[in-house]
Amino acid sequence: MRLAKVRGFFHPIIAAFASLSVLVIFWIGGYFVIKKVITIGEFIAFNGTIGYLLMPTIFIGWIMSMLQRSRASLERIGEVIGEANVLRDINVDSGIKTLSGDIRIDNLSFSYNKEKEILSNFSLSIKSGEMVAIIGEVGVGKSTVINLMQRIYAPPKNSIFYDGNDVFRIPLEILHANINYVSQEPHIFSGSIRDNISYIDQVDTTLDAIIWAAKFADIAKDIESFPNAYDTLIGENGITLSGGQKQRIALARAIINRPKILMLDNVFSAVDTETEDNILQNLLQLKGHITTIIVAHRVSTLKHCDKIILLKEGMVLASGTHEELMHNKDYMDIYEKQI
Repeated sequence: MRLAKVRGFFHPIIAAFASLSVLVIFWIGGYFVIKKVITIGEFIAFNGTIGYLLMPTIFIGWIMSMLQRSRASLERIGEVIGEANVLRDINVDSGIKTLSGDIRIDNLSFSYNKEKEILSNFSLSIKSGEMVAIIGEVGVGKSTVINLMQRIYAPPKNSIFYDGNDVFRIPLEILHANINYVSQEPHIFSGSIRDNISYIDQVDTTLDAIIWAAKFADIAKDIESFPNAYDTLIGENGITLSGGQKQRIALARAIINRPKILMLDNVFSAVDTETEDNILQNLLQLKGHITTIIVAHRVSTLKHCDKIILLKEGMVLASGTHEELMHNKDYMDIYEKQI
């Protein structure tokens, strides 16, 4: 803001002085030419020299302005780079090299501040290869559960376990190597579609694997309709793609290496029901091989899940299969409104 004020103050003054100097030169120079103190050639030469000196002088001011702006930007970048990493390994078990997909959450309570508790005594048990869904109103803590399971936020100790190990005992590199996550608003990188899908391992990922992942996410037909297919360049954050296309490319990127655990946070919000059903049918084929956790709002997304967790005000209101929850009033209300 200080820089903006200085620029706003000095630019009109500089412009005014530049214009005034031209008038002065013509006034005095013209007078000297009339009085034959200097010739017309000398006057033109002088005027041309002043013109040559004027632009470098303006550029010096412009460079000083750029330096100030760059220094302000550098300070902000330095704050980010110098920030201590809150995610770090402390007393981990270096013997853990992989995860099977068994997850247990015991009495998890969490709040972003002391005023309001987002989750209260949340418990969940997931066996390896199961497909589990979490449903509930906006703001009940569905995404928070997913973030805590990945240690994006730090959960209380002895509340989240993988294969019987507290999440803090698992090296972060191992934890994140076994979990692939697709957020509600996935980030698409500037580059080709091929590079975006094969982002996890761009060196060893084959085109066949990329095509398989694209078909799995039901985005292959869209990609093949582009002029350059998988080599089509897309802008920063997928500016040239629709919301549904971005979500499906992010899903293809998450599934390409067939992770042990797949977490999907409302990734079907921008796709139509037919596309959603195609993707879900593909996910069902991986039941027993990949532990899948789906956060969604549409009941149609959850029907085939092994277990559905209904959250209300940060607590587990009910859990079970779709058929079992049809006897629950809150779940039934959601279902009836959606159909």
